[in-house]
Amino acid sequence: MRGFVFSQFSHESGAGFTIIEVIVAIFLLTVGAVGVYSLVNQALMSASILSSRLTAVYLAQEGVEIGRNIRDGNWLEMADGLQCGGTNVEWADGLPFSPPKDRRGQYDTAVSDPCDGLPAHQDPPTPLIINSEGFYADTGSGITTPFTRVIHIEKPESGPNTWREITVIVRWRERGRTHNTIAQEKIYNWR
Repeated sequence: MRGFVFSQFSHESGAGFTIIEVIVAIFLLTVGAVGVYSLVNQALMSASILSSRLTAVYLAQEGVEIGRNIRDGNWLEMADGLQCGGTNVEWADGLPFSPPKDRRGQYDTAVSDPCDGLPAHQDPPTPLIINSEGFYADTGSGITTPFTRVIHIEKPESGPNTWREITVIVRWRERGRTHNTIAQEKIYNWR
């Protein structure tokens, strides 16, 4: 049996960590943690912008639907023989083309008199609001949003009056940048 030998516990074998190895390990862990933090931060910022973009796409599509709804309402009024300014209602009444002014509208826009048309927007456009019912609206009171919406309507320059091109531009400002989404569709008098 051997006796207790102190040399078995000495650090001369190099089995422990040196201060350099500890510093390198801490550095690598710090770089990794900062990288993960940056990725998470970037993902959260992207999620916010993507959420706003999705809302803007829905608002732009709603603008196109407003134009389509007015056209469809005109067809019903045409079937009833209603008149506008002494003449029968036409399919595109209420869809005045731009220029002179771009238009605005909201989810419940109904042109009670096709002679009136969509209201002209303010220049610069006013922000949409979220009203007490939780809907986005152009007028009234509620929570102001960063979104503005402009409805631009064009008609054929010549030839038969058989279509209108509706372009809806939704803009918003987020994180110091201006973003926009555009929806565009031609609606036809296919009846």
